Amino acid sequence: EADVLVVCVPTPVMHGNKPDYRPVLAASKSIAENMKKGAVVVYESTVDPGTTEDKCIPVLEEVSGLREGVDFFVGYSPERVSPGEHARRVTDIKKIVSGTSPVVADFLEALYSRVVQAGLFKASSIKVAEAAKILENTQRDVNIALINEMMQLFDSMDIKVSDVVAAAGSKWNFHKYFPGLVGGHCISVDPFFLLNAGRGHGLAMEMVSSARAVNERTAHFISDKLHEMLSPEAHDLQGKKVLVLGRAFKDNCPDTRNSKSFAVMDSLWTRGADVFSYDPIADDSHFEGGRGAVIIDDLMAHGQFDAVVVTAKHDCFVKEIDTEKLAAIAPRGAPVVDLRSLFDEKLASAQFNYWTP
Repeated sequence: EADVLVVCVPTPVMHGNKPDYRPVLAASKSIAENMKKGAVVVYESTVDPGTTEDKCIPVLEEVSGLREGVDFFVGYSPERVSPGEHARRVTDIKKIVSGTSPVVADFLEALYSRVVQAGLFKASSIKVAEAAKILENTQRDVNIALINEMMQLFDSMDIKVSDVVAAAGSKWNFHKYFPGLVGGHCISVDPFFLLNAGRGHGLAMEMVSSARAVNERTAHFISDKLHEMLSPEAHDLQGKKVLVLGRAFKDNCPDTRNSKSFAVMDSLWTRGADVFSYDPIADDSHFEGGRGAVIIDDLMAHGQFDAVVVTAKHDCFVKEIDTEKLAAIAPRGAPVVDLRSLFDEKLASAQFNYWTP
C-alpha cells in the first residue's frame, strides 16, 4: 500500500573487494513482488554510477511486470549521515535528490524537504547523484591516505606529523587532515566501487587504489611502531601483554564493522603478543577479527600490561582513562602508542615511552 518505498540496505564488497549487489537486488525483488502501481522507489544505498538504472530497475520491471516511468517511478537520494557525528543529523545535512525524470526529482525534492531543514540539491541525473556519494567518501580516503603516508615518512625523520599539519594549517587554503585507521562500511569500502567501475572502462584508478593500499597498511605501521619502541633487550612481542583501547571503527561510534582496530590486534597477535581489548561502547554483534584477543570489561582486573595501543578517542575514554589511570595498569617506561592523542603528551611522556603522531 506504500506510495513511496525507500531502500536503505548496505552495499558491501565481496572477496577480492568486488561490489556485492545482492542486498540491493534482493530489496528490489522484494519490493517488485509487492508494490502497487504509481509507487515511487527511492534508493539511498551507496552504489557505483549506473547501478540503479542498469541493475535495480530491470529487476523491478521483470519481477513486477510493470514499466518504470509508466507504472512506477524510481529516484536516488544517497544517505549522507556520518556515524558518531551527533552535531549533524539527517535534518541538518543537505540532501541530494535525483530521478529518472525531472518530475520524479521534483517530487522527491518536495518529499524530503518535509524532513530535511538544511536544503536540497537536485542532481542532473541518477548517475550524477550516485557518483557524488562515491566521490565524497573517496575524497576523504585519499586525503587521509596522504596524511597517513606523511606520518610514516616524517616519523622516520623524527618529525611529528601533527606539528607539520599545525604549521601548514597556518595558510588559509590548507585543508587539515589527521592520521588514523580508516575503517567502517563507507570510506574504506566505497572506493572499491570506483575501482570496479574503472576496470569496466579500462582505467586503473591509480590514485584511488594507492590510497586504499596506504590506509590498509596503516594498521601494520602501528604494530611496527610498538615493536620498535620495546627496549633492545625485549625487542620482541612474544608473550607481551598488550592492551588495545578501542574496537569501534570511529570515535564515539559503537559500530565495529570493518574496524581496522582488529587489523592492529591481528598484527600484534601474529607477532606473539597476548592481546587484550577494552571498548565499553563497542557493539560486538559482528565478528571482525582480532584473533586471540581477549575482550575485557574492567581495566583493573587483569594486572599490568606491558604496552598500550590507543585506536579510539571515545568521550568515555577521555573521562575515564587519564595518565594516572594508565600508570595503574602499565609500568613506568612502558611503550604507549597513542594514535588518537588520547593522553596529555607532556604528562604521558614523563611516565612512559610515549608516541603520538
